Amino acid sequence: MDLKLLKIRSFEGLCAATYTPFDDQGKVNLDVIDKYVQLLRNQGVAGAFVNGTTGEGLSLTVDERKSIAEKWASASKGKLDMLILHVTTSCILETQELAKHAETLNVDAISLLPPFYYKCETNDDFIAYFKQVSQAAPNTPIVYYHIPTFTGVNVKLSEFLPAVSSAVPALCAAKYSCCDLSDLAGFMRTDKKLFKIFFGYEEMLLAALSLGVTAAIGGTFSYQGYLANKIIEDYKKGDLAKARLEQDQLKHGVDILAKYGYCVSTLKSAGNELSGINFGAVRSPMSPVPKLRAKELGSELKALGIPMK
Repeated sequence: MDLKLLKIRSFEGLCAATYTPFDDQGKVNLDVIDKYVQLLRNQGVAGAFVNGTTGEGLSLTVDERKSIAEKWASASKGKLDMLILHVTTSCILETQELAKHAETLNVDAISLLPPFYYKCETNDDFIAYFKQVSQAAPNTPIVYYHIPTFTGVNVKLSEFLPAVSSAVPALCAAKYSCCDLSDLAGFMRTDKKLFKIFFGYEEMLLAALSLGVTAAIGGTFSYQGYLANKIIEDYKKGDLAKARLEQDQLKHGVDILAKYGYCVSTLKSAGNELSGINFGAVRSPMSPVPKLRAKELGSELKALGIPMK
């Protein structure tokens, strides 16, 4: 566990929040994942965050999530530096099952949303929940998944994470998919060395870098990964003018997604149009972007000249 914790805390760079590929019958298509890994490598994306929001994890069966996890573990071995599996379900027993399975695959970390239907009322409730999951995978670090716009759980991370992790040592990081930079700034100041922040709001990546963030997880990194890496590279060089231009280009790409209804369906359509890989459609209750609209979306994104390698 100590080596895994060190790996999480020292990681720098990008992880793609990956799509789940489906075939024409709506079944999981594992065959394209090898190509997907290469797509990420070509853009300098160092890791993958699998079965999360972008990956429609909560619309998948437990068996589907296991098969996807197994394929990513084998396909990414020796090719990506970081593999994080999101394991949350609405049932603690299924979450534990997925966590235990993830540990057998020797992944770098698992990620957990807070309970979002029957919510925790106190930190003690959170501690009990995270402990139960951690006991199912005692040698695997946990990344807290902070996305309040989806879960309705908006804890103050700078207070919450230290309180819970003191009782659950495996909880060592957070995927911060939130635009509240004030809380992030306080967190980075007080607990920078203890916890790893994976910033999950790529349209504000440059601002997060200025606060001390060194890693990010993004839904657009499957096709904007190279551009995001350029932002990081130029920020490190001190070329803020160039980094701002690149950040604006990335933000423009996100704005175009928003024009077509920024959601997993739109993200996946963008990936289909730009990556050269057919990830298929989304699963109900979401609906796919109509073909003509998807082509228009792709044309607008291509017109930005987003470099992919």
